[in-house]
Amino acid sequence: MISNQMGVQGMNQQEKQMIAVMESCPAKCVMSGVGGFGMGAIFGLFTASVDPMYTINSQRVPTMKEIAREMGTRAYSTGKNFAVLGIMFSAFECNIETYRAKTDLYNGFLSGFLTGGVLGIVTITINIYFIISSLILRFESRH
Repeated sequence: MISNQMGVQGMNQQEKQMIAVMESCPAKCVMSGVGGFGMGAIFGLFTASVDPMYTINSQRVPTMKEIAREMGTRAYSTGKNFAVLGIMFSAFECNIETYRAKTDLYNGFLSGFLTGGVLGIVTITINIYFIISSLILRFESRH
């Protein structure tokens, strides 16, 4: 931390305010979301360039416009997913750090565990919904 190394006496008011903003949970979440979106967009561009036939008709040769649209769509989609992951991880980490009043590796481990757990619960819930709805439709179609 800068405030611990330099001391509060050597800083002006603007520096103190900037450090307070950068250490706040909402600012950390926003930075993680923006960084996650950027990383996801780059990853989406890469995966679309490796496999550009994701949504394009494979019966004909795609045009450059279709490939560019596919790359943009995949970059945006992957960017959103990475942004959500970054925001969730950062929010969990900030809350754990505030609760424990410590800054160490265990905060990151716990944050990753909770982020994965929440994503797993959401996925299981969605899958259960589709399983139940398909069973209801099959039962109703028999009668």
